[in-house]
Order: sequence, then structure tokens, then C-alpha cells
Amino acid sequence: MKHNRDIVDRIKAIFDESWRKVSRGFFPPCLTPEELIGDPSEPDWVWIGFMNRRDVLVITSDDLLESFPDMVNFGHSVKDSLCIVNPQDEDEFLLVPNDLVEKCLAMGGLA
Repeated sequence: MKHNRDIVDRIKAIFDESWRKVSRGFFPPCLTPEELIGDPSEPDWVWIGFMNRRDVLVITSDDLLESFPDMVNFGHSVKDSLCIVNPQDEDEFLLVPNDLVEKCLAMGGLA
């Protein structure tokens, strides 16, 4: 899939809305509390678990500083994903796999 500004903006809006739901207490049905590495009552942990379940990579500032050249040169995730700012933490990024981008666009949301 070839990305353009409209696709990036639409995906960003979908993930922003999903984060708003999680931050208000929504627990995605695809997750179980046992899958989380943190407290299931904490929206930040639920969000990270949700992203992990959907194979979305959360890229932190430390990740960029430590391994940016490796990610670009050797990581297929960078080449096969769309990058947006993480709505849960504006200093982080999300690498959304292209197949999930297509599903989100088709469904109009992140299920």
C-alpha cells in the first residue's frame, strides 16, 4: 500500500479515537488482563497491550537514539508500516503494519 497524507491523517484519527476510548476505561475485547505486563486498570498499560496485540510497534525516544540506523537499515517493520505519533505519548511513535492500516481504513476504526 502506498501511503499519502490523507491515509496518514485518517489512521492518526482512528488511533486518536481508540486512545480516547482506552483512556476513558474501555478494555478492548481482544485482550485479556493476563496478557498485560502492567496493571489492567491503568489505561497506559491497556494501550500498550492493545498495540502489542495488534502487532503495532511502540517506538520510544530511547529506541530512536539507540537503534535508529538498525531499524531503518535492517528492520522490515519500518518499510512495511505507516508511522504516526503515539496518541498516548506524543514523544513516541507507532509503527502500524500495512495490513492493519488497510483493515482500519476498510472498517473505519481499530477493532
